[in-house]
Amino acid sequence: MKIAQRAQRIEPFYVMEVAKAASALAQEFADSGKPMIFLNIGEPDFTAPPLVQEAAARAIARGTTQYTQATGLPALRERISGWYASRFGVQVAPSRIIVTAGASAALQLACLALIEAGDEILMPDPSYPCNRHFVSAAEGNAVLIPTTAEERFQLTREKVQAAWNDKTRGVLLASPSNPTGTSIAPEELQRIHEFVHGQGGVTLIDEIYLGLSYEEHFGHSALAMPGELGQSVISINSFSKYFNMTGWRLGWLVVPEALAPVVERIAQNLFICASTVAQYAALACFEPDSLQEYERRRAEFKARRDYFIPELNRLGLRVPVMPDGAFYAYADCTETAARLGVSGSWDLAFELMKRAHLAVTPGRDFGQAAPEKFVRFSTANSMEQLQGSGGAAQDLAGMSAFVRPEPVGGFGQSQPQQVFEWPLRVYWEDTDAGGIVFYANYLKFFERSRTEWLRSLGIEQQRLKDSKGGMFVVSDTQIRYHRPARLDDELIVTACMVETGRASLIIRQQALLKTEQAVGQSPPLLCDGTIRIGWVEAASLKPARIPESIISCFLS
Repeated sequence: MKIAQRAQRIEPFYVMEVAKAASALAQEFADSGKPMIFLNIGEPDFTAPPLVQEAAARAIARGTTQYTQATGLPALRERISGWYASRFGVQVAPSRIIVTAGASAALQLACLALIEAGDEILMPDPSYPCNRHFVSAAEGNAVLIPTTAEERFQLTREKVQAAWNDKTRGVLLASPSNPTGTSIAPEELQRIHEFVHGQGGVTLIDEIYLGLSYEEHFGHSALAMPGELGQSVISINSFSKYFNMTGWRLGWLVVPEALAPVVERIAQNLFICASTVAQYAALACFEPDSLQEYERRRAEFKARRDYFIPELNRLGLRVPVMPDGAFYAYADCTETAARLGVSGSWDLAFELMKRAHLAVTPGRDFGQAAPEKFVRFSTANSMEQLQGSGGAAQDLAGMSAFVRPEPVGGFGQSQPQQVFEWPLRVYWEDTDAGGIVFYANYLKFFERSRTEWLRSLGIEQQRLKDSKGGMFVVSDTQIRYHRPARLDDELIVTACMVETGRASLIIRQQALLKTEQAVGQSPPLLCDGTIRIGWVEAASLKPARIPESIISCFLS
């Protein structure tokens, strides 16, 4: 099966891959008395308030579940317009508001309406990964511009102007931002948009965390810019974050009047409409009791920020810019990673999962500007978990004394043996020649490589069962993913033993891109890990001591 190039350009969503690993480990820890604390996913721990849930139930009971207009329920567009007026003091005509199936659909519609193949969209680095992938899916090119803490990890007019060329179509900003929780100053946003608008470009701004702003200076919508500037900016928003409706998949898009029918036409064909039940439920978001509850929750998010950020700084996980919104902390983990003996944020994230039972997100997803230096914490979790006796801050404090243990004594000091190399081409179908393109199947690649390596040493499972009454089984796997393999990549998968014990062996394995494909550079490391295989009795599967004759095969 031939896979489209646009699909292969979309990188894995590492946030979710780390989340899967955390969930798997959480099951192991379930009976340990110290469960996993999840500070990795940007999802509020609050759910929709009672009035919203009741509105959804009424819609279902009444049978008002048919399609709506592609632009959304007129009443909901009116309510959103009214919220802009009361909360931000800005007049937004309902005709400019298009209700969508989440902010993701809003951004997809905007990109499809505005971006031609080859167009460049300027974005800050770091930034939310899916935003650049929407640009890529529309055949555009996201250009990441490194930002600094002094710039609040946001673009400046000077950087936009310096990067602008004849391929540039516009900018895509986020305020407040994921992963940093920092907003762009209103005056700087206006300077950027004045330049972009003057070039005939477009300014798209992700404002899904705008309702969760904590500082007056930054809590303003881009739609509030004066005159034509406010009318020409394109704002993406959502019911997920401030309104606590993540799984309801409901958002909206504010566009210039002239663009509204264009977006409507695309929405009619791609989505028909957003969920009707979710739309009727969202009407209740703007009831006074609901808004009062949302403001109480906003205050709670702020209190968590005010507690947790100083704790991170105290523990050496320095947050270079105090977030002014959202529920994230983008912390420099250089000091902590060095203290724990791990190389960067990716390995640190897995170390925290295993040692502190704490799930965080490494910086790899968010860009190319020193992602190994940063981890993202989400404080969308209860204060009890953040500061309680079993909470995350205490777990982090306990980590400060941890030093990675070295092998000790006898078998534990074995030196790596000769490296076995097994070539592989990545096919779409799962065959003996390789595995499917998804990088999670490095596990399969490693398994096949180990099998071929053991065979080369004269060690085969069936012969072991017959002659020794035992066999090897995998007892522990620790894998670090660095980048995905792609269709038709030629890989070298290696295996070598790094430690022998009386009842188990530790094997180090790597998957590298074949030298010929790594033009002008060392073969990129795609995945590496350590696998412990233990010896068990074939009949009972009970652990047993490895026969000396087999140990000698590895050491010869």
